[in-house]
Amino acid sequence: MKKLFLIMILASGIIASQDLLVSNPAFSVYADSVREGNYSGIVLNSKSIKSNYLKTFSEGFDRIVKFKFSINGLDNEAVSGKDHSVYMNPKDGKFITPVFKFGEDDPVGASLPQGEDFEIKMNHSFDVTFRLDMRSVLKELEANGKFRCFDGSVIKSEDMDAPYIFGGTTPLNWSFEADPKLRMTDENGDGIFEITLTFENSSSRPIKNGYAFWNLSEDISEFPKISSNVKITETLYNLSLEEFKQDIRDDGALMAGKKWTGVWTRDISYSILLSLAAIAPDACKTSLMAKVDEKNRLIQDTGTGGSWPVSSDRITWILAAWEVYLTTGDEVWLKQIYPIIKNSLDVDLLSVLDKSTGLIRGESSFLDWREQTYPKWMEPKDIYKSQCLGTNAAFYQSFKILAQISKILGEPNEKYYSTAKMIKDGMNKYLLNEDGDRLSQYLYGNQFLSASDKTEALGTSLSVLFEILEPETSRKVITNYPISNFGIPSISPQISEIPPYHNNGIWPFVVGYYAWASAKTGNTFELQHSIGSIYRVAALFLTNKENFVAENGDPVGTEINSDRQLWSVAANLAIVYRIYLGMNFSGDGIKFTPNIPFDVYRNISISEFKYRNAKLVINVNGFGNEIISFKINGEESDEALFPADNEGDYVIDIILKNNIVSDKGLIREVKFAPETPNVQLEETRLIWDKIESAENYEIFRNGKSFETVYRNSFDFGELKDYAEFQVRAVNKSGVYSFLSQPVSIIQELKFVKPAAENFLSQINGASDNKYLSLTKSDNLELNFNFEVPETGKYKVDFRYNNSNGPINTDNKCAIRSVYVNDNYSFIAVLPQRGRETIHEWGYSNSEFVNLKAGKNTITLKFEPHNENMNIETNSLLLDHLRIIKL
Repeated sequence: MKKLFLIMILASGIIASQDLLVSNPAFSVYADSVREGNYSGIVLNSKSIKSNYLKTFSEGFDRIVKFKFSINGLDNEAVSGKDHSVYMNPKDGKFITPVFKFGEDDPVGASLPQGEDFEIKMNHSFDVTFRLDMRSVLKELEANGKFRCFDGSVIKSEDMDAPYIFGGTTPLNWSFEADPKLRMTDENGDGIFEITLTFENSSSRPIKNGYAFWNLSEDISEFPKISSNVKITETLYNLSLEEFKQDIRDDGALMAGKKWTGVWTRDISYSILLSLAAIAPDACKTSLMAKVDEKNRLIQDTGTGGSWPVSSDRITWILAAWEVYLTTGDEVWLKQIYPIIKNSLDVDLLSVLDKSTGLIRGESSFLDWREQTYPKWMEPKDIYKSQCLGTNAAFYQSFKILAQISKILGEPNEKYYSTAKMIKDGMNKYLLNEDGDRLSQYLYGNQFLSASDKTEALGTSLSVLFEILEPETSRKVITNYPISNFGIPSISPQISEIPPYHNNGIWPFVVGYYAWASAKTGNTFELQHSIGSIYRVAALFLTNKENFVAENGDPVGTEINSDRQLWSVAANLAIVYRIYLGMNFSGDGIKFTPNIPFDVYRNISISEFKYRNAKLVINVNGFGNEIISFKINGEESDEALFPADNEGDYVIDIILKNNIVSDKGLIREVKFAPETPNVQLEETRLIWDKIESAENYEIFRNGKSFETVYRNSFDFGELKDYAEFQVRAVNKSGVYSFLSQPVSIIQELKFVKPAAENFLSQINGASDNKYLSLTKSDNLELNFNFEVPETGKYKVDFRYNNSNGPINTDNKCAIRSVYVNDNYSFIAVLPQRGRETIHEWGYSNSEFVNLKAGKNTITLKFEPHNENMNIETNSLLLDHLRIIKL
């Protein structure tokens, strides 16, 4: 009977245990398949896979559709993550939604089934009529001449166009642009606006007998070829090459993914560094040069507060450009990129370097959706002042690269080496915890910064790969990073009530960097799990998805998602090039440090690999991470290095020791942080609402932990000096919330108007109803003259308005240089506050300055290094200078 049972198992196609690569409670990866409960992705041959994870092959259709309404195409109905939902149940090809009200909760039961579900056939379309009640908005516009949105932005009657609808299911999108196809109309004038859109339940893949199929359809013969006894590696490599080819635009540059046809600085850069420079340097060069502006500077894509310098990680370009040089040895390219890199980093030294910490300011690299990784209270000017892990890692390496290029070209370089060292020292001092096993995502706050308890995977990986940390520390931070069943969450812990994307999300390209770092540190468990995570995505979803939900591994459920995402493609290819072959490019050649952490591998080979003036066949036999033989054209070499100046055809044979260091890793549940306290000042007391999950509350004073309390209030008593207080909640598991918005206790305050005559008064909101318009041609230099009673340190900032763009995108952040008594001090960053916020005023970044007793002058000046990414528009309305005694 036992023999019969065994025969039945083998005949059914279930994979034998010796073919197992990765196994955990959620899924298993075998040499020719991925299994997850009832789902499976099965390799048929090196050019074909089938999967029954069918819901991902619909073009995003789900019966529950999330969406938002909008006035004039702006994101102004509700906070991020608060969307409307409706349960689609079309009959006879039509569905009419309940009537929704702008800015209000959904009608009862809107997202629930109502009676019998009618069949929605595959590859059939149906029409949906969305209905929106705008009567309360129209009434307010008529009564007051304006409507105030949830975020304080104002829509004037004369500016009112129409409501629009946006969402994540095609034909909806989340662009928040005034697209005529998404414009709603009120045909009968009753205040109920409608729009009818056609939805399709169409499959992106051919489906047969309950399986969808990927079949190679592109000619990928121009790329290096793979061979291995582990078929899933061959097939996913070929799938990734096909998707890479599909991501090359007609102009030769690389798009970010199927849904994202633009060329984006950080997307192409992280992709090129991962693997693309090795296989397609020409497409990489074309893409990189598309991200250089007319002033020969790097372009920061549109972003928070109007882009650079609030977002400052455009320098990821430098990592990619250098990698292209290392793979090609192209000296013409090196000379071309040198002035671009130098121009950009020289400006950054004046604009984003905090000399007090030695760290770089600006938004977290890649984690660029404000609500997804920052507390809600942080405005763009606060994000500018934050000092982030991944951004600093990229800057460290960029300054190091500029120093190396300068040295090669005979240019001065010591300043750049010393700046890189300063950043490295700052990261180890301020972002590494006391135990030396966890890196903070960022320093944040107002004037006094604290290290966030959150960590992030990309910055951790870059810190290891760029050798910012000591070797043992590198191993610790990789081991200690919380791994979930489905992979490496981008951040940890997660933020409650924020939908999955960066938050509660896993991004294969981040997992790729983490895998590369795990291989470097010899963390076998983490490496195995990371490779398994990437293979699972590609085999089950038949594409290199942009992201998926950390809790359940599902690509359906994140805010935005795309197939054949460029950096996910690059991560899959990096498993072969960076990990299995262990290719590291330098000026001397290719250094090989292979790491194959699965004992099912017998061989893996890459042929027709072009490197500078050579063509290589690379054979790796065995598994593990120790080389026992390294031969070039049959001759044993003492060093696993292929020299950069070799020319012609070569065969490299590597034999591994068949060693796998077994280490015990830990898979953990996806944890969520408590809600952030909303702290108010009541005389000498801080008060806040009780947080349901909180065990206690930690009080911070001036950026330092000060006291722990078990009630939702704190009396700080009488104070003589300026102080900033914050509170964070701590739950029973020891997970911390974000720190609350700082509450400032101010003892002495002064407001100073600029010395000028051309004040304006047409717009409300400025003090004394007087303000100045600052552009690139008007009020290029302003003096603020004042007196203070004593010499000392003061906090200064500027009250302003910038309505040149929305708070979350565009590129019109205003920038000015600040001089104190004729000495350069800092840049004033005056981010966009919203297109319709002409009456909304706020403060710039605040900075410490030293003032002398008696007369002082602070000068606000436009200088060449203040050019923003828009170049044409760099304007603001200025009210006053604020001075606070510390």
